[in-house]
Amino acid sequence: MTPPGAGGAGARWPRLLVAGTVLVVLLAAGMRLAFMLSPAGRFDGDEAVTGIMAQRILGGELYAFFAGQTYMGAFEQYLQAAVLAVAPDTHTALRVVPFVIATATAAAVVVLGRRVTGSTALALLAGALFALGPYYNVVKGVRSHGAYASAALAVVLVAVLALAVDPRARRSRWTAAALGIACGFALWESTLTAYVLIPAVLWGLGSARGALRRLLPPALAGAVVGAAPLIVHRAIHGPFAASGRPPQPHSEPGARLENLLRPVLDQFLGARELGGVTPVTGWIPPALVSALALAALGAAAWSRRRGLRDLVLLRRGERRPVDLLIAAALVCPPIYILSDYTWFTGEPRYIFTLYPVLAVLLAAAVGAVRPRALAAAVACLLVALVGGLSAAQLAEAIDADGYPPIQAGGVVRTEHADEVADALEAERVTAVYADYWVAYPLQYAAGDRLAVSAFADQRFPELEAAVAASREPPAYVAPEGDGAAAIAASLRDTGTRFRTRRVEGYVLFLDLSERRTPREIGQPR
Repeated sequence: MTPPGAGGAGARWPRLLVAGTVLVVLLAAGMRLAFMLSPAGRFDGDEAVTGIMAQRILGGELYAFFAGQTYMGAFEQYLQAAVLAVAPDTHTALRVVPFVIATATAAAVVVLGRRVTGSTALALLAGALFALGPYYNVVKGVRSHGAYASAALAVVLVAVLALAVDPRARRSRWTAAALGIACGFALWESTLTAYVLIPAVLWGLGSARGALRRLLPPALAGAVVGAAPLIVHRAIHGPFAASGRPPQPHSEPGARLENLLRPVLDQFLGARELGGVTPVTGWIPPALVSALALAALGAAAWSRRRGLRDLVLLRRGERRPVDLLIAAALVCPPIYILSDYTWFTGEPRYIFTLYPVLAVLLAAAVGAVRPRALAAAVACLLVALVGGLSAAQLAEAIDADGYPPIQAGGVVRTEHADEVADALEAERVTAVYADYWVAYPLQYAAGDRLAVSAFADQRFPELEAAVAASREPPAYVAPEGDGAAAIAASLRDTGTRFRTRRVEGYVLFLDLSERRTPREIGQPR
């Protein structure tokens, strides 16, 4: 499992690395395409928000962050706008950007794995593990949910560049500047990159000792360039600009730690279905998977304790590249526990940026197995297990007709949003109220033909104002099922007359006799 030495075999090794990396990229692309083309990959409300942003960017509007908030940078949305400028305005076109970034990240993981392990075989193993799973890594990274894909790529670039800092190198200033740009960009895109940013900065400072006067200025200048949108936004709106989101539900640090250990870690490792309710299979207890992962991390931290000490003390000493990634995993729990935003347990979104770290650490652990034949067997078992669990979860999601957002009270068949928009236009409707998961896919499909206001978690204030100011009572749209039944019952309870029309799995509530706001019919605001 180690690279060949000098000579003929060694000369052929780069070609193996290139060929293997191409295979890793193809694996990553195939796994993500399988998800995107299935019912599980149905376009959703968050993705529609990025689509509306891209449309508006083409119209001259600027965004620093995901619409309606002051965090999660909008870099991907500018790339999406560029795609929409030359391609049909569809959700498939929107996903081109995260798809390309996610597959590029798989290749970048190979580079990081090579730098950390010194082995081409282990580097390719890390890339394959990242390409195939865990399931949440596949589905979240390829969805257009804002900055998740770019944040994962950013942490890999930060780690690779930090490990490349060498004051003796000819282009050390350029490396320092590139590291600064990557760090600033990562911080703008997502605070979730902090897990890797902190140990990477410590590594870079330790490497630059004795040359800080020469290397720190280009690094700081690069950080300013990379974080420019964040800096400009804070200069305009204040250093402590409100997040733009409602207050987070109350949670205690102890409860957040308990949530991290179960079910979030189980979900992150692919051993538990999203929502944290059931294990993926009956023969792999999620608690056992998480316990083994924590035990392995503890063993790694203990075996590398001197290297971790030198990393923290900014000394070269006994530190090794793997220490940076072990430190990233160790930094995660304190940050997770201290954040008020980590109360949600439906999916492991708050530790998503650690997937490249997980892949490389698993590969490094395989490299420690002896003899080599056993290591090769363990590597094959890991790849089969990760890919198999991802495939099992994808099959479950397909059987369930996707992953319906329960807030909308039914399966939101966004593939029919165009037909719903056409039907509303034919009914001469110009203003609509709908659940978040219905509202923004409908708005994205309708363009300027309609103004759609979400019941809650509004992202575009001008849309809410346009619906509130409409001359005719706004229509309501809901998916068939509990959501539509609840709206019908509430309208009747308020004495409001209406007409319904069904279109491709949706119920349209038309010709309301009186204007009724969502609050008046019991919908959240």
